[in-house]
Amino acid sequence: MATKAHKLLAKRLNQLPPLKSVINELLLEILELLFSEEEALIASKVTILSPTAEKVARRVHRPVEEVRVILDRLADRGVIFAFGDGADRKYIVMPMMPGIFEAFMYKAPDDERTRRFAELFEQYYNLEYSQKMLIGPSKVFRIIPIQESLPDIKTGVLPSESIREIIDRQDAWSLASACACRRQKEYVGQRCSHPMDVCMQFGAAARYVEKVGFGRMVSKQEILEAVDRAEESGLVHFTDNIENPAICCNCCACCCVSLATMTRFNTPAMFVNSRYVVRFDAGLCTSCGACAKVCPAGALHIYDKKLIHEPWRCIGCGICASKCKAGALHMVLRADRRDVPENYGQLMVDVGNENMRIQHFMDTYMPGYKKSIGNWLQAQIAKLL
Repeated sequence: MATKAHKLLAKRLNQLPPLKSVINELLLEILELLFSEEEALIASKVTILSPTAEKVARRVHRPVEEVRVILDRLADRGVIFAFGDGADRKYIVMPMMPGIFEAFMYKAPDDERTRRFAELFEQYYNLEYSQKMLIGPSKVFRIIPIQESLPDIKTGVLPSESIREIIDRQDAWSLASACACRRQKEYVGQRCSHPMDVCMQFGAAARYVEKVGFGRMVSKQEILEAVDRAEESGLVHFTDNIENPAICCNCCACCCVSLATMTRFNTPAMFVNSRYVVRFDAGLCTSCGACAKVCPAGALHIYDKKLIHEPWRCIGCGICASKCKAGALHMVLRADRRDVPENYGQLMVDVGNENMRIQHFMDTYMPGYKKSIGNWLQAQIAKLL
């Protein structure tokens, strides 16, 4: 039976953007597995402003050193984030996803608790949470097309649309210890054959990953080799919807939660920002089916020995175009493409405005004010790192 503290923590997770947690018995059971009653109470009092242990201690009326020990223990397990050192260290309670799920699966030992978490999350995701991911117009993620698919596009290609150029602009790189989604699927007997070691982090995020033990720092050459492995395996470059992202997942539709959700509910292009779409030339197509085999969104499939193209499903990853030897598939810029927010602060403002249904008003009448708020938020984020 869930305690009051676990219910308070569940309520806290239900307040966190971008994907609020669905409160049900499965979520409470997951939280009971990850947090003791004392830990749940402490975590439930961590505000969205990333307080220090001293501020949390005042909220729970406990000695600051006791609270700091508990918060550091939770951070070490990967169920909350912590930035900085000493008395100025700040703590963040993460949403279930993206957040707790990935961090826990990166670091969790191979034991019965991890297996139980994987089983509970599978049920939680399948019952309600995956549908929650598709509510609302906010596009907090985006697809970066693989480089091989863009050779014929002469204009409109931005540096932020090449994973290799994004990598080249960074000063640090890391690889996570495993793909959280594939590791979770392995525990429930559903893992695919795609590589585990291709989840990437850049800059400050890379240094954080090594510091907390989620992964290891690598050279630029090694991270580029990981990009090659991901593309050879037909994985999708899935990242944050900003110009210079801190992470890049390389996702498959069979295991990875985000892509699986898009294909499961037949709304792929509604979920992510993608500036590209594939154009199909039926006159050149030989209906060999090579593209249909690798399309992660189900936009291409063979029916009655002919290739069927459903452009509304296309997420712009470019994998199909890279496999088409007949030249029947080409990547083109979407007519309705959306701009990519400059930074995380700007993205947070966009998400908030869209959830309040005032995005058009802000873009039309108050663009300068909107940008200044986003830049202020970005400055607060930078202070944590």
